[in-house]
Amino acid sequence: MSSHPLILTAAEVRAVLSGTKTQHRVRVKFTRPPPWQIMDESDDGQPWPFYQDEFGDYHPMRCPFGTPGDTLYVKEAHAWVDYLVGSELDDPVCVAFKADQTAYSFAGGKPIKLDTYAWPWDRIKWRSPALMPRWASRLTLAVESVRV
Repeated sequence: MSSHPLILTAAEVRAVLSGTKTQHRVRVKFTRPPPWQIMDESDDGQPWPFYQDEFGDYHPMRCPFGTPGDTLYVKEAHAWVDYLVGSELDDPVCVAFKADQTAYSFAGGKPIKLDTYAWPWDRIKWRSPALMPRWASRLTLAVESVRV
């Protein structure tokens, strides 16, 4: 089992938190030109796409988000907010999340929710989800099935 990143928008994160988003669909990007699909039966009886390489060998296409049993950690818009908590450490440990305007301190290893009632949310400089490190992710999703 492995863990893969998944970048979600603020609206998608809110939907995951509320329970209305239960699946994620992504357009498959083929990596080898010219790819085509040959339908074959996999172990579970489902059709599985294959591609043919330049030598004529067939290889199964794999999902970039993993296989059933793997986990996805969600990357989302965030900000380092140690200065709002009064902590000035070399490495940031307090993270605010744009989706629902909450913040957590990861100082002790386990995330602790911070009181953010009086924070100036309109002046916080948000960072791209692509820059979020694994340890700052608050959502971990399980891959239950993959279809191509």
